[in-house]
Amino acid sequence: MRTLAPLLFALPLLVLTTGCPQEEAGGEAAAAHASPPADAFVDNIPALPEGARSLTVTVGDAGYEPNTLEAGPKETVVLAFTRTSKSPCGQYVQVLGTDTRAELPLNETVNIPVEMPESGTVTFACGMDMMRGVINVVAVDLPPSAEPAAAGDAPEAEKAG
Repeated sequence: MRTLAPLLFALPLLVLTTGCPQEEAGGEAAAAHASPPADAFVDNIPALPEGARSLTVTVGDAGYEPNTLEAGPKETVVLAFTRTSKSPCGQYVQVLGTDTRAELPLNETVNIPVEMPESGTVTFACGMDMMRGVINVVAVDLPPSAEPAAAGDAPEAEKAG
């Protein structure tokens, strides 16, 4: 029995440090992972803004795809999440640093608006904060016709006249 004591002590530690369990046939760890506390994930999704750009995110066995997105400073985007995996790891999503969170039903799209900061990133994660994705704020490139002209750069027609 003494030789089993270290094993019995180490086994729970191994289970706790293995990360987000993937669903296995009859896997009790996966079933336990799927059930956060009853009031932990009441959907809290802000109203969807009109005209916001939609960014599609699939939640599969490997996590968020894509897991890195880009948006402009102060842009409001709508994250369109579709969970395609039965794994409980992706059953919930939260936008870190906000109160925004939602349950992601299997094979249904859930739209979540996100207002981007002036710079930096916005991170979204599963309910256990083990699967993550980010939206990077990037500078918005203006088309050539919208760029301000440098001083003394008058159009050729004006220079000739």
